[in-house]
Parts: sequence; C-alpha cells; structure tokens
Amino acid sequence: MRRMVAQAALRSSVLSASLLVLASVSACGGDEPAASAPETAPESSSAEPASAGGTRRAVAKAESSGEEPYDSAELGALHGEILFTGTAPERFTLGAAQTSGCRDHPDVDQRANEVVVADGKLAGAYVYLKSGFDAARIPAPSADVVTLEQKGCMYVPRVLALRVGQTLQVTNGDPTAHNVHARAKRNPELNKSMGAAQAPIEFRFEKAERPVPFKCDIHPWMGAAVFVEEHPWFAVSDGAGRFRIADVPPGEYVVEVVHERLGETRGSATVTAGRSSGVVFRLAGK
Repeated sequence: MRRMVAQAALRSSVLSASLLVLASVSACGGDEPAASAPETAPESSSAEPASAGGTRRAVAKAESSGEEPYDSAELGALHGEILFTGTAPERFTLGAAQTSGCRDHPDVDQRANEVVVADGKLAGAYVYLKSGFDAARIPAPSADVVTLEQKGCMYVPRVLALRVGQTLQVTNGDPTAHNVHARAKRNPELNKSMGAAQAPIEFRFEKAERPVPFKCDIHPWMGAAVFVEEHPWFAVSDGAGRFRIADVPPGEYVVEVVHERLGETRGSATVTAGRSSGVVFRLAGK
C-alpha cells in the first residue's frame, strides 16, 4: 500500500515538473504563432515590378469600355480613350500669328497646344505598356523615319513617339531660321540652329525617356513632347482622345498614360488573342 502511494506521488511530481517546463517555454516565446502569409493582390488588380525595396504595388483594373474582335490568332490589342475632367484651358493665339516668316502655312493651328480638349476628350496623351511584357521578346525597332516638322513657327505634331534607336528627322518648312533644342535628361541634349531650307536634322535616342521636351530658343512659344520608348506597344491619343495599341501579346499589363502638363495615371488591363480590350482613362486639369 505504501509503495502504491509513493508511486502515485512520484507520477504527480513528474507531471507537475513537465507542466512547469512547458509554461516556461511558452512564456519565453518558444511557441510563437506561425508567420502569416504575405498579402496577395486582389484578382481585380495587377502589380508593378518590384521596387528597390522588394515591394510590389497593386494596380487597380482600368475602366473597361468592352472588347472588339482583333484580326489575329496569336496577338491582341488595346484601344480606348482619354477623358479630361475639369475646365479646359483657353487656347489663345500664340506669337506665331503675328511674326514675320511664320505665316506661310495657314493650315497650321497657331493657338496654345499644350492641353488640347474637344468635347471632354484629351488629345496628345501618351499611352504605353509600363510593365507585364517579356523584355526578351521585344522586337527590333522599325526602320521607318519619324518626322517632326517646324511649320508656321510651330512644332507639328506637338506630341509624337518613337522607339529607342529609331531615326527622328526634324525639318524646317519656314522661310526663317529656327533652333532645335531637345532638353533631354536621360539622352544627350541637342541644341542646333537650323536655317530656312536647310536639310533635315536626323538623330537617334539611346534611352527611353517620357518625354523629351523640344523648344526653339528663337521662337519661345514653340514646343513639342517627344516620347522615346524601349518597346513598340505605345500610342498617342488623337484629336478625339482615342488611341489604339496593336499586336500586343496576350497577358496582364500595367498601362500608363502620361501627359506633358497633366501628369500621369495608370491601370491594369488584360489582353487576349484575337480581341482588342477597351479601356478608359481620365486626367484632370491643373
């Protein structure tokens, strides 16, 4: 009987000691909760490339305007429009209209053209795929020459875009001298005088830049925004605010819109083979 009592007391002592050890381990953090899984972007969003700190920012879906058929079994496209919100600035007449040597092209609109809005639609907005494409599958730049005219003492067009390595040709169609001043930051700066009837200036950009501002130091109202892109998936909105980016590989992309004065906006969009995805973006006046 005494042996049974002693054995029971021993078992009770061992059990108490075990419970004391477990309590001590728990109090010292040895039983920490499992690390929670990293947050994932919602299904309705995409993400930009990781920053230097390794974080990825979710990008909300762009407003959809529906899909259209696209004539390709392997590729798709993007189309849409850029809307302007707010009060459009007045398009006042620039100095070109009163300057000698600048009145030989009556077809040229010589009004302020940094922000051009018609029926709430924004012209001259640059639209491009910011991320989502495969850099290893970017095709070589076109051999086509892109032309920026000096005409009526205005740069025509105000906004244009081309690829890195593609040739930009600047012409002078006026009976007066101009100064071609490309104030690039990532590319070499260009500053050349150009006389009347002088042969075109041709050059190529070495790096992507959005945009490269062009000025004429002789006629200070002259300006242009030249966007230089590393890939071919870009467009500039027309006078009705519309754009189209052709031959886009199927995938999920972050699409960004940049305007030289109104800033930028972005949204994600999905492209499928044989379809053109419609998207709508808005930029506000400042």
